[in-house]
Amino acid sequence: MWNKPKVSVIMPVYNREEVLSCAIESVLNQDYAKFELIIVDDCSTDGTPELISNYEKMDKRIRSVRNEMNSRLAPQEWEPRNDGLRLAQGEYVAYLDSDNEWWPSFIGDMSKVLEMNPEIQLVHCNSLNFYPPQVLQRVMASDQRKLVYCGNDCACFSCEELTESEFGAAVYIDTNEMMHRASVFREIGGYWNTFHPRRKEIQAYQGNRYLYRRHNDQDLFERIYYRYSRQSIYHLNKMLVNYYYPGSNRTRQPQWFEHI
Repeated sequence: MWNKPKVSVIMPVYNREEVLSCAIESVLNQDYAKFELIIVDDCSTDGTPELISNYEKMDKRIRSVRNEMNSRLAPQEWEPRNDGLRLAQGEYVAYLDSDNEWWPSFIGDMSKVLEMNPEIQLVHCNSLNFYPPQVLQRVMASDQRKLVYCGNDCACFSCEELTESEFGAAVYIDTNEMMHRASVFREIGGYWNTFHPRRKEIQAYQGNRYLYRRHNDQDLFERIYYRYSRQSIYHLNKMLVNYYYPGSNRTRQPQWFEHI
């Protein structure tokens, strides 16, 4: 019998049948096993629903919900992660996009920080960002975050100093890099907002600009920060995420990247 999960992983997906398996497998291959994976199918029209169904049959830790209308095509947009959060049972919550991957120790390392430090509400780590070759140099020239590693087609940035005047610019906490206590939602006025209120301003700071980004992950971080304090946020200085931008090379990296 499977007991109540400690960690709820929320994964929204829309038409990702070609890469979704990599994201799901990176969760199932975690060193830490006491989690649930809630997949929100945002009304996919390709083979994504069948793929999700197959994984649900394989592993009882996986549950899914399907939206009857795509959240971005509806008369009033909403955040599909909230559809998953309404089902979540875990004490801690993390988010993985359907086209990215976690390193095997992500859940274990991140949850340990929260377990050992009751004053910490949100922990965030580093990610290795993959870009098409022609995009990387532009990112290096304009991204305001601290660069800690640069390869031929990838870069790792780190947000160690939480300078409030740099929120959204040199300080940006990405969806895939965070884990927080589920209890924060009782204190910050509800689940995810659909957009960051400074969305256009933050977009101008980005080294690689994608107009579809809502920056509501940064908004969630800021809401937790301002409600609890600077001391409630912890930076785990480890590389635990592979983040793939459109057109990048989707190659798993060797373990030596974990030192970043």
